[in-house]
Amino acid sequence: MKDSKKPKSGEPAESSELVAAVRKLRIALEDTQQQFAQRLGLAIATVIRYEHNRPPRAKALAKLEQLAAAHGLDEYAAVFRRALSNELGAPPPAPTGLTISVKDQEEMKLVIALLDILRKPFFAKEAKSVKRILVPVAVQHQHDAEFDEAIETSKLAIMRLLKAGHTAEDIRARTGMSAEKIADAFFDRGGPKLFGGPKEWQKREREVVALLFADGWPINRIADRFHYQNPDELLAIANDLEAWDAVSEYERLKEDHRD
Repeated sequence: MKDSKKPKSGEPAESSELVAAVRKLRIALEDTQQQFAQRLGLAIATVIRYEHNRPPRAKALAKLEQLAAAHGLDEYAAVFRRALSNELGAPPPAPTGLTISVKDQEEMKLVIALLDILRKPFFAKEAKSVKRILVPVAVQHQHDAEFDEAIETSKLAIMRLLKAGHTAEDIRARTGMSAEKIADAFFDRGGPKLFGGPKEWQKREREVVALLFADGWPINRIADRFHYQNPDELLAIANDLEAWDAVSEYERLKEDHRD
């Protein structure tokens, strides 16, 4: 069965495409309708309407485009972007990753002035000098963006493997990824809901932390790097795993602190 609906008689094709895109985006995020509504700051009844008979408009389209783009779901982001463009009667807005923000009015004035230099023939001479400065910066920015995209893609790949039931140790053995990289993906992208509840999440957490202990990470470093508010949680895991070096180091530091 295809995951799309045929347009009803008299219903614009774009409306049917939007309805399908909303539903597919929610499914791709593995959200219930309630969870999806909470992400968007909407009532669940509104989400239900969006998925069945009343496509989103204006602000909702912008929110959906940003949500899809933030999770790398470019196909759905493009659908929402086109719909917003058509509704506003304007050229398609830039993808979320290409937008910029300014910190104050002074910076805004300088950005506008820079665009004038680059665009207006009157400033052709100045534009050449400006481009000599900007081109290397733009190239470096593009390189940085490519690396960021690769890192994000690898995080998503790690999470897909963990969700599919592969152990953290198996992922490291088969891919050669470092314990830190696997842990970074897990703590950045994971959460109890993603693994079906706290019990399964804690099981996977234990696997990931075990890799870090095996690589010689002390408890305090793990706590700082992955934002544990209470390092004693890691002490309990270390005891269960019999990671005695980590336990003794942590207890020594606590004792020194008391002194």
